[in-house]
Amino acid sequence: MAFFYNEGFVRICTHRYNTDSEDMNDLFMHLTNSSIQKHGHMDQVSDNPVNNAEATEAGGTKDRYDILDFSPYPGSILDVIVKSLVAGEDSIPFQVNSFDLYGYDILLDESFRPWLIESNSSPSMGRDNSLDYVIKDALIYDTMRLVRPLHFDRAALLSILNRRAHDLAQEKKRPNQLPPTEVEARALQQLNEDLTDILHGERPRQYGEMPQHMGNFQRIAPSAMHHQN
Repeated sequence: MAFFYNEGFVRICTHRYNTDSEDMNDLFMHLTNSSIQKHGHMDQVSDNPVNNAEATEAGGTKDRYDILDFSPYPGSILDVIVKSLVAGEDSIPFQVNSFDLYGYDILLDESFRPWLIESNSSPSMGRDNSLDYVIKDALIYDTMRLVRPLHFDRAALLSILNRRAHDLAQEKKRPNQLPPTEVEARALQQLNEDLTDILHGERPRQYGEMPQHMGNFQRIAPSAMHHQN
């Protein structure tokens, strides 16, 4: 399953864009990377010189910044993300009991059409400003709640591994005379008992089962959009 987090960042340039040849090397005009723009100033965009993160964070103050309504566009952005997942599905390794976190860089053109720049696996969770703390802390919290990794008893696991090693050594000395079906049934029962001890009775989420806690996530695959693509 694939899930989309409903909060993100709008990265902007701190110098207004133009096509003048003398400004082609102005990094503050052409690159929205926060590592670059945090050193710039909004002196060419706003009368109030602030850095990029502060400008984005203050997005609700209409008398200071030109605010764009992005509400019609999340659907088209989701469409780009789902298409990229479908295109790369065969290259994403299937690993049971694991998850991946991807960061998508989407460019909106003058018509607000989304274009995929890149997708990053394990994006940085570093926090350089107050907005990073607001968005990323919530993302980490909601991710762990959605995945819900089960706590396991390390001492119980070690005890079970030692017992199994002892049982295997005993079987080599004295082969089991029970019918194969009974051996399999006993092994399955013992496995269930061992897992109950290790996980303290908690049941792992089954493949395809929806998480109990979605937080600010929404499922995008499988979905009607996913099947259309």
